[in-house]
Amino acid sequence: MALMRTPVPPRWVMEPQDVHAPEGMSKLMLHCHADGFPPPSVTWRRGTGTRPGSYHDIASHEHAQELRIHSNGSLVFGRVQEDHEGYYLCEAVNGIGAGLSKVVYLTVNAPARIVEKHRNQTARLGSRASLRCEAKGDHPLNIVWRRAGSQLEPAVSDYRYMVKEMNTTDGAVSILELISTSREDSGRYFCTASNAYGGDEMTMHLYIQGMCKHNRYNCFKGWINRCVG
Repeated sequence: MALMRTPVPPRWVMEPQDVHAPEGMSKLMLHCHADGFPPPSVTWRRGTGTRPGSYHDIASHEHAQELRIHSNGSLVFGRVQEDHEGYYLCEAVNGIGAGLSKVVYLTVNAPARIVEKHRNQTARLGSRASLRCEAKGDHPLNIVWRRAGSQLEPAVSDYRYMVKEMNTTDGAVSILELISTSREDSGRYFCTASNAYGGDEMTMHLYIQGMCKHNRYNCFKGWINRCVG
């Protein structure tokens, strides 16, 4: 005679929890593991707004091809993207009792990223020059200027330099100002941005235009000295 098992409503084996993940992370899992008898069926839905309450099937989301449900019920992200951030609802039901459900929030942390990686800029000899470096990413962001392997710290290294910084809604901007340019200011400058989740760098070439000493042509000083009419 076959043994009959008593129906058991779903119960958590691994309850879903809020998760923080860096943008670009591979194989992120939002766990949702339940057992019971009969074995529960697990479904995932995604929130449609900035508050929990309204959800749609994962399959209807534009990035559904990047998501899949593991055999244990966990939601797997192939590669975490910024627009994956939001509310997710996991439901486990087997027809016995009310079933289980849990809403969790996925926070996607953005590493520091320089908006413009390479830039050329020209300034006239003796004029004021402003070198701009814009970075995106989660706060706090640390932005540092370097030249010839040394960090430019205006209060210590050179009174001719001044750095202005301001935070934006999604990052920060740093401006290195050269009060009065000289020919020695021509060359490469590096701007490095970093936060708790990563870093990035920009290379800027500054060219100083002035007067040639040996004639009346304009002198353009970059990596080499040459005169241009």
